[in-house]
Amino acid sequence: MRSTQSRATALCGVLGALSFVLMLLGLIPFATYCAPMFAAFLLIPVREEYGARYALLLYGCVALLSVLFLP
Repeated sequence: MRSTQSRATALCGVLGALSFVLMLLGLIPFATYCAPMFAAFLLIPVREEYGARYALLLYGCVALLSVLFLP
């Protein structure tokens, strides 16, 4: 039996880390507008697989990390 909870947590963790790294690219002047857009594209697989609840939770986590660690 496959555990969907652990799969959802793993997928959200990996895509959240990748989104945060893409948000770090926003520090480069020409990537200021395109880096958040590319980070938002990573929410699409989570929403399609596990629903809007997990996608909003991932969005909130990446937004909180970005506010805390990025200027």
